[in-house]
Amino acid sequence: MNLFFRRLIIQISLILFITNSDVYTQNLNIKTYTYKDGLPTHSFFDAVQDTTGRMWFACSKGLTVYDGFEWKFLSVDEGVPMANYIKIELDDEGRIWALPKTPTNSIIFRDKNEWRKIPPILNSSVTLDMKMWGSSSNPKISVISRDSIFVFNGIKWDSYTNSFPESTLFFSIDFSNDQLYVSTSTGLYIMLKENFKINKVSLKFQADESILSIYTRPNANNTDIYILTNYAIYEYTNNEINLILENFNISTSLEYQHFFLAVDQFDNFYFGNDIITFHYNNRNKMFQLLGKSLNDKSFGASGVYLDRENNKWITTFRGIVKLSNSPFFSFYKSDGLLSNEVSSIEQFDDGRLIIGHNEGFSILTNYSFNKYMFDNYNEFFNQDSRVLDMVNFNSEIYFTAAKLGFGKWSNNNIIKWEIKNSNYQFLTLKNFKDELLVYKIDTLFKFKDNNLSVYSTFNHKSRIGAREITVVKNDIILIATNGIGLIKINNRYNNSVIKSYYNDYNNAYAIFEQNDSTILVGTKGGLCKIQDSILVPYSIKNLAINEPIYFIEAGNKPGSIWFGLDKGAIYCEDGKARRYDPNSGLAGYETNRHAGFLDSKGNFWIGTDNGLSMFAAGNEDIIPPKPLIDILYLEDREFNKFDLRNKIQLDYNHNSFAIHFRCLSFIDESNIKFFPKLLDSDGEVIEEFETKEKSARFSNLLPGSYRIELSAINSNSINSNVISSNIITVDSPFYYSIWFFILIIGGLVFIGFSVQKSISQKKYAKLLEKEVKERTSELEKVEELKSKAIYENIENDRKRISRDLHDGLGQILTSAKLKLETFQLSKSIDDKQFSGSLDLIKNTGQTLRKIVHNLHPLEIEKYGLAVSIEMMCNEMNNDSPIKIVSQIGNYSRRLSKKNEVMVFRIVQEALNNAIRHSNAKEINLIFWESIGNLHITIIDDGCGFDLADKLDAKIKGRHFGLVNINQRANFIGADLVISSKINLGTTIKLEVPFNE
Repeated sequence: MNLFFRRLIIQISLILFITNSDVYTQNLNIKTYTYKDGLPTHSFFDAVQDTTGRMWFACSKGLTVYDGFEWKFLSVDEGVPMANYIKIELDDEGRIWALPKTPTNSIIFRDKNEWRKIPPILNSSVTLDMKMWGSSSNPKISVISRDSIFVFNGIKWDSYTNSFPESTLFFSIDFSNDQLYVSTSTGLYIMLKENFKINKVSLKFQADESILSIYTRPNANNTDIYILTNYAIYEYTNNEINLILENFNISTSLEYQHFFLAVDQFDNFYFGNDIITFHYNNRNKMFQLLGKSLNDKSFGASGVYLDRENNKWITTFRGIVKLSNSPFFSFYKSDGLLSNEVSSIEQFDDGRLIIGHNEGFSILTNYSFNKYMFDNYNEFFNQDSRVLDMVNFNSEIYFTAAKLGFGKWSNNNIIKWEIKNSNYQFLTLKNFKDELLVYKIDTLFKFKDNNLSVYSTFNHKSRIGAREITVVKNDIILIATNGIGLIKINNRYNNSVIKSYYNDYNNAYAIFEQNDSTILVGTKGGLCKIQDSILVPYSIKNLAINEPIYFIEAGNKPGSIWFGLDKGAIYCEDGKARRYDPNSGLAGYETNRHAGFLDSKGNFWIGTDNGLSMFAAGNEDIIPPKPLIDILYLEDREFNKFDLRNKIQLDYNHNSFAIHFRCLSFIDESNIKFFPKLLDSDGEVIEEFETKEKSARFSNLLPGSYRIELSAINSNSINSNVISSNIITVDSPFYYSIWFFILIIGGLVFIGFSVQKSISQKKYAKLLEKEVKERTSELEKVEELKSKAIYENIENDRKRISRDLHDGLGQILTSAKLKLETFQLSKSIDDKQFSGSLDLIKNTGQTLRKIVHNLHPLEIEKYGLAVSIEMMCNEMNNDSPIKIVSQIGNYSRRLSKKNEVMVFRIVQEALNNAIRHSNAKEINLIFWESIGNLHITIIDDGCGFDLADKLDAKIKGRHFGLVNINQRANFIGADLVISSKINLGTTIKLEVPFNE
């Protein structure tokens, strides 16, 4: 029989098996990677995760690495020969090994970021599997092909095929309890690593059954081995064999296929070959054809790998499929539910579940559904017949359905209506003292002995709709309503209202009494509790929920609680909360009021707007691992890269850099959030933010020492550890050197003289101005021109002084700095004196720069007026508690240099006045250019002033700031408008013409 007919027979047998098997759907979060995602080929054979968390894949073209952000194909230049690699493994020392399919190619392994080779086997057929042990200097390797087994002893390859029965076919090898197990067509064997002696394992099940694959679950007891045969799965523990699953058929041909088996921490079994793949959950006995979930019944694979987060990586001949870890089993209309909208859940005494929908019921028996639809269901008004609530009362299921009435589900699956086609909407039920409480608008009924009678009525100006009835201690009945809070009933004749001052809290859905008698209430506004007959916001174990809560139910652990939300569900246990939504396997986002249910087996069921989910008992005990986070490197503005494991020292001119990082969490790579922090040497946070990018930039840092702290959170809200970089030092500029201060002292004397001269000139100008006012209008114009000349002379003097200080003293101080550095090398210098001098020079240097800047703003000549004003605003922001916001527009035309200086002085004076006198919180400066004029507006939100009073003070010789602003504006022919009102702030508008 040729290969074609063999495969045809296999596929026919599989189709017959699938057709006659019950298979169920689990919500598998599926992601398929193809060429579009960056894969170099479509044929993949194996996967492994390294110690950093990256995923490695063996494919038909070579090796590929994935870190959650990008796929990288390893080229020949990186030391990886191009070959068809069929197996990839990680040894105990963290080395990556790759086995080529063709035995004439060399096995390669990665040791300390360098790829090395093992001599090829040569005399073998196509290889299938391998295992390694030993050290990098003396590696030991076992490799199998379908008809042979070889061991590399550190020097050469030896064949041990003759140690097995004749015509034995080999399938897989694995380690367990420090022994090498070999699965074959003639049984299971142990190969001792010390002397390679072969012993057969006595399994005591069907004779001559082939062992297709074996699997040792990571972190499990090393004696536990799972065994896959053609018809069954077994567990081999302490020399005992236990049956896990039987009555399936993988293949009728054993010669040309890969076989695989993997078991995760939720007892999910994944097994199959390159034609078909199965999934089985041993806890809930659910069995399914995995291709059904992938819309591909012929879905086959070459292997399944479980990463540290329990994601399943399935390598196939059409790409890579990832099944993210999900603690839920979910069911949909396609699995037999009457509809995807699940409104309520209850359980029969025999363990069956009854599920309520908009149009009827589904009965779940052994994970198989039967459907029952209301006779008068109208698909155009499906909310009108919704099953609102159900309760098991005296071993019978009673229910309420919107606008249909109150009824009972009989044992023969027939609905008996106690009240049908009611004019009022029956809403909710509760078992109370062997009586059934039934609520409809404004009235609470009791039902007993098939009779319905009024228990209590409520007088309210509007009709009261209710969502839930709860009986708390002392037999107090609480009813959650849709607008007035909670109705409290002490007895049938005494009722009151418990409400909140916040309307959203009065829209209540659920009530839950904790063991400590705290009564929790789920409302539209979030989680509340009853305190002194008032609804108040509440946090349970520091968990505050500020979104609608539709149900609150106990979990299967003491003190555990489930909260049903409009965006998923929250499980709270021992002060820890885990949120679940469709990203983590829940069927839908929005839960329903009476659709949270704990069954008799400890499984918790959640009904949503898009299906039914079961959280299996025991899943809550499995703590998800934290994401692995790593800071990769620092990159400066010239794209130089630095290793952040070492201390880094940057020049002052390179005080902007980017930090590159990554987080290894494959649950949902696209929804990882990073939280980088920049801290100074004292541990104070300078900058922190949130980003989804894998890098963060920090710009224009001052001289000093810094470090980076980084954390991340994955799509399941699991936080990583916080990691920190090494010290990053930004050097000080040259003018922070020691000798710069020594020479500055002499310069300060000269500056003082110049400042005194400038002050004298200002006084003279003011006297001149006073005389001008007393003269005739003609003389005023003449004197104004003289005053203008004086101001120009003052600015020229300032310019000359600042240039002398900058150029003359700068060169002298630079020379002194070099001499001091030479002096510093001498061992006789006193460190304390040296450090003290350095600090004094640093402080003096800062003072000198400010004085030089105030004498004449050299930035105007270098950068222009717009940039100079923006730099001034930034400096004032650093020195002042008042926030200065600058908006600098286009400035294509230029004023004359002297007029630009005048404008700069006007803005400087105006900002200083506002900082000193306005008590403002914010100052806004707007700078823009029109066709013929330059416009500057300065607005503060301070205390303001009486303009008339200021003008009077100006006459009396006070408020020289306003005088100086006004005079300078007149000198350059600018229009100046000052407007201010007490407690309403001040606005200064300056309009300067370009044509002088």
